[in-house]
Amino acid sequence: MSRLHYALVALAEWGVWAAVLAFALWRGDRLARRFAVIMFLGQLAATLPFRLFDLPRWWFGLVDAACLASMIAIALREPRRWALWACGFQLAAVATAAVYAFDHDIAALALATAVNMWWLLTIAALAWGTVEAAARRKAATSAPKS
Repeated sequence: MSRLHYALVALAEWGVWAAVLAFALWRGDRLARRFAVIMFLGQLAATLPFRLFDLPRWWFGLVDAACLASMIAIALREPRRWALWACGFQLAAVATAAVYAFDHDIAALALATAVNMWWLLTIAALAWGTVEAAARRKAATSAPKS
């Protein structure tokens, strides 16, 4: 793949991320909104300092671990299947970063591919939860009142 292809894939990923977060903030319930805020702040905390201060790659792992702790704390209070899946995918991202920190023989492209896959699966879990929340809200408002 050329640099253009990688740029197009990255643009598509960021577009999906922004669309799902906007959808979660617009149509999601309290749990989906909290997850969306965590994901937004986590992305901000990982990307901005990394770009501004040229931090090492393990910075992403620390931010992912902080997001995971927040997600678990929230998911334990309101356990839903999609939230548990999102926590699982986030845990896989943290584990991937930890393995890379201890084994530098792993290629940077392999790390980026794995972490992006876990990131997209976490976003998919949030989208699923938002769709469920919107369907629950619609069912509750259309139910006959007795």
